[in-house]
Amino acid sequence: MGKKVYFGSPMIASIVLLVLSCQEPTTLVEFRLEEVAEGTRLTIVESGFDRIPLARRDEAFRMNDGGWTSQLTNIARHVAQS
Repeated sequence: MGKKVYFGSPMIASIVLLVLSCQEPTTLVEFRLEEVAEGTRLTIVESGFDRIPLARRDEAFRMNDGGWTSQLTNIARHVAQS
């Protein structure tokens, strides 16, 4: 089974990740928060697709891209309500 990892700042956001056991290499997701004149910039970078087997790489990228599109919509909705 997986393991939940909690991290964050109560003033910005809390992030909960469910880390699942996986037989293939995983990607690395970095969340960067940067103060800018308009507020806070969130940059999300996912790397490590080159370690995923070639036969699964396109599918993994496509699935993750769709997931991040949904999550960024959720984050934008949350920020707009704050």
